Amino acid sequence: MILNQSPCAHGESGLLPVLTALESARVLRYRIDVLDTADADDLTGLRHEAAMLRHWLEVGHREAEYTALLEGLAAFADHVDHLLAEA
Repeated sequence: MILNQSPCAHGESGLLPVLTALESARVLRYRIDVLDTADADDLTGLRHEAAMLRHWLEVGHREAEYTALLEGLAAFADHVDHLLAEA
């Protein structure tokens, strides 16, 4: 199966949400590294990417073989939420 033809696009689970959650976490990690808490655009971008990670975690939660990975990403998302609450 080609990734862009994943059944996930039709409301079913698949590997695509797991891979997308990983990419979203990578982007979040980068945004945190370069974050300027005085810059409203930086904070808005961080909030948006955090919401995207939460979305893909919700979509990917049905992938039982990736449960530990998704739980780790959820803990990272919680950490980002904590950072945003302090900003």
